Amino acid sequence: MHIHVLASLVVVTLCVQHGFSFLMPNPRVKTQYGEVEGVESYSGGEYHAYYGIPFGKTTAAENRWTSEAPFGNWSGVYDATYYRPYCPQLITPIYKYIGLNSVASEECLFLNIYIPQGVKPGTKLPVLYWIYGGAYIVGISDMYPGENLAVKGQVIVVTINYRIATLGFVSTGDSAAEGNYGLWDQVLGLKWVNENIEAFGGDKDRITIMGQSAGGASVSHLSLSPLTKGLFQRVIAVSGVANAYFAYTHDIDRSTAELSEEMFCDNNDTSKVIECLKKVDYTELDLVGVAATFILGKQLPNWVPRVDGNLVSIDPRLAVEKGMSADIDLLLGTCKDDGAFLTYMNTLGLPQGDILNIAKYPGVLHAMLSILFSPYENGHNLTNMILEQYPGMVHEADITNRSKAVTEMLTDFLFLSPATLEGDAHSAHAQKANRSTYMYEFAYRQSFLKYEAWITSVHMDDIYSIFGPPYMKFFRELILMHPLGFSTTDQEVSTMIQSYYANFIYTGNPNEGPHKTGTQWHQYNATSRSYMKFQAQSDAANAELLERSPDVLKRIKFWNETFYKTRIPRTSQTQLNSAHIRASRELLGALENSLEEIKQHMQNKQYMNILQVMKRLFQYSRVNQSVNNENETIRL
Repeated sequence: MHIHVLASLVVVTLCVQHGFSFLMPNPRVKTQYGEVEGVESYSGGEYHAYYGIPFGKTTAAENRWTSEAPFGNWSGVYDATYYRPYCPQLITPIYKYIGLNSVASEECLFLNIYIPQGVKPGTKLPVLYWIYGGAYIVGISDMYPGENLAVKGQVIVVTINYRIATLGFVSTGDSAAEGNYGLWDQVLGLKWVNENIEAFGGDKDRITIMGQSAGGASVSHLSLSPLTKGLFQRVIAVSGVANAYFAYTHDIDRSTAELSEEMFCDNNDTSKVIECLKKVDYTELDLVGVAATFILGKQLPNWVPRVDGNLVSIDPRLAVEKGMSADIDLLLGTCKDDGAFLTYMNTLGLPQGDILNIAKYPGVLHAMLSILFSPYENGHNLTNMILEQYPGMVHEADITNRSKAVTEMLTDFLFLSPATLEGDAHSAHAQKANRSTYMYEFAYRQSFLKYEAWITSVHMDDIYSIFGPPYMKFFRELILMHPLGFSTTDQEVSTMIQSYYANFIYTGNPNEGPHKTGTQWHQYNATSRSYMKFQAQSDAANAELLERSPDVLKRIKFWNETFYKTRIPRTSQTQLNSAHIRASRELLGALENSLEEIKQHMQNKQYMNILQVMKRLFQYSRVNQSVNNENETIRL
């Protein structure tokens, strides 16, 4: 008798705690391609999740470097209760040590769907379609759990995998391999969502595409493309737009030629080059691709979108200025210290201090600037011009002030100036089409990050506020040693951001929608240039409407006018020699050894040793650059 009563009490308690979900069968939805079974769970509210739904065929073998191959139908009930493999990339062995999926495969075109309060037919909730960043060389959808944003924002969140690096952007510049395969994957996923999201309670007429860094550049590219019209209505571009330095290239065929040289696939017939590269194991492609472009091309990895006359129809800057995205609502912005992740080589808020600070030594800064501006024929002249614009990078005696100057330059160049250009142009055209433009700056320091004291917000830091406590939870607790979760202010800032963004997803206006907000966010235009600054004051979340200062506008003008008119993009093939190839293969060996060392240090939880490996690798790559022997004079 007493045992039965006790058992009943346990059952009732579990039902109350878990919303009866453990007694209920897993939720199912019938899509156009078959039935899927997901999971029901709780994260501040009930939600349903469907993991690893296939939207594209395998990209292996003959399907490597092809586009637009829908997965199609499946038989029976598809098990969508767990994440599937992500697309291959350089740091695959590292992910499991920060609590993420560790399985990569060329069969990787899967998407995840998070639905607040479960599936309700006819609900017609607006949809957020998230595209990850990672410089187009790393990134997985599993890193961005959408349940907190879905529940608090009352929106359906979709995250996708897409091909990156060599598998995503190899191109010969002709029909043998036209490139932009990663972007085509994003479009294919969008088409699947348009066809099926209503079955999950979503509204296909209220789809917002959103991404950060390379993901922000991607959503910007898609908004400018003539081939995506009608697939979405709004865009949120976080620290990345299509006209940015890192968002497109003029010479991807050069990088592909360098890759083929390294893999002994060099041939005057481009179709034979691709046929040969298709036989290379994918685990080798990115390692070789990084080494080849870094030494042979003397530049950062170049596997990014290209102007193909089709999906990316014209130069992104010209597309923006012509108003080719005027038919969508746009919200975009940057982090206050976006560029600090490069200054300190620290994207994750690790307590590493100055150990990898490129501003610390003139020689290191010289190497960084040489690499950064190597895509231009007149890179050394541009570097001298930039040092005149930002003299504190070399003339400040204090290391902190030098670091601030370098960070300001990198933030202006890579993020703020291109975002301002897009905001200016979009607002001018969108107003005529009755569409909106909003701009922001994220200037809040999360309590658990270990940057230098002067830094407020670095590239990626706002993602914690967008996705809430589930984002990088394992990493925060284990590696940052912060088991207490979000502070009260962290949570307030997250709620503030999610409320504004969710309203925008609903209506195209961050002030109007189901969520209460504070400060009225005015539309952006090239005259007032008003933007919302997200911050904390007196340990409380705060949104403040501001206008750009004259000094900031002067720096933006330098990049968007003076620098743009002076630069000469590199488009011609360079002659390779035996020294180049030997140095590239030596760097390839160093990369392989370094990744193995990092993996061992992760296993042994020796996190500070990883920094020493990174420092040694960076110094090694600088030494190898000497094979180029360019007689340049840079005034450091």
